[in-house]
Amino acid sequence: MEEYLAEARGLIGGVGHTEDQMLAILHWHNYSPADALADVLNYRPHPDIQPEWTAEDIAGFEQAFAQHGKKFHKIARRVRSPAVSG
Repeated sequence: MEEYLAEARGLIGGVGHTEDQMLAILHWHNYSPADALADVLNYRPHPDIQPEWTAEDIAGFEQAFAQHGKKFHKIARRVRSPAVSG
């Protein structure tokens, strides 16, 4: 699997696929690395899928969580990541 991921990363360069997305492509192709690698450049994330959080997003969430605990409605007011503020 590590070999597949390394080769997929080499193919996509800076396209921005996450490791989870590359593994999903492998799963879609019944764990055939050759088929998955042939298809990896054809994959385009759905426009509603947000990119991963930045370091700033994570720090803001951690700070808000430390202050508010599991009161996520309050955290959402302070953290502007779409995954929290929905």
